[in-house]
Amino acid sequence: MSENRIAKRYSRSLLDLCESKGVTDAVYNDLKEFVAVLGENPELSNTLKSPIVKQDHKKNILTSLFKNFNGETLNFFAFATSKKREASLRAIANDFIRLYNDGKGIAFATVTSAIPLDQKVLDKIKSMLADHMDHKSIELENIIDPEVIGGMVIRYDDKLLDMSISKELKDLRQKLIYN
Repeated sequence: MSENRIAKRYSRSLLDLCESKGVTDAVYNDLKEFVAVLGENPELSNTLKSPIVKQDHKKNILTSLFKNFNGETLNFFAFATSKKREASLRAIANDFIRLYNDGKGIAFATVTSAIPLDQKVLDKIKSMLADHMDHKSIELENIIDPEVIGGMVIRYDDKLLDMSISKELKDLRQKLIYN
């Protein structure tokens, strides 16, 4: 079964369970932290994916690293590990976060710029995105990437709005080479 199908099935089941027990917000926060930790620690991600490391050891690692998590989150980690789905935990967590956000009417977008943007600019971008999206609220993250040179790149839903100087330079180079 593909990781995408696994993620959809497990995340939907986890969300249903959390809603029935009233711990959806706590598990959501746990999974956001879990995804962030995996992003910062590729060794942990590789350990979870490794076929050499035994399931019990993976379960113990998850339990000890995330001992402050909600009991339902830890139970889910144990369940997923027992079903040999620990390699898909990141995808499951990301899909759970997506389902949660969709249910709450929260959209997520990123703005990549060469320098940090002030709050006034970020608020204008949120307002612009709100006109194009059917969500109650928008969470906006400002990513700093000097390779953008100037301008910005906005990603939301499955869309990309590239208004960067680096893109303009690439386009200009293409025109000069092929004309």
